[in-house]
Amino acid sequence: MKQAGTRARRAIMVTEPALALLAAIPPKLSAAGATVLWHLVATLPPKGAYVNLTALAAEVGLSRVQVTRCTQDLVALNCLVRGPKEGSVYLYQLNPAFFHPL
Repeated sequence: MKQAGTRARRAIMVTEPALALLAAIPPKLSAAGATVLWHLVATLPPKGAYVNLTALAAEVGLSRVQVTRCTQDLVALNCLVRGPKEGSVYLYQLNPAFFHPL
């Protein structure tokens, strides 16, 4: 039985286009952007979720401004897909062309 506060294990396949983007020289993604990306890879369900950027900033140890800029960059780089807004939060999903749950 799963204990409270633990996450289910899952596997994610990173596609060649994503690897090329992440390995680019010069980097197309800042260190803060990489932190946000890998946190979202680890926590977002495959169908996406509404993400509170203030809470995300607290979770990754960055300012809300940094996290907002990082999510905008990740959307521009096609790592994330931004969906509809609900209240003050947007739906974010990992781009299935880059990340596939196994």
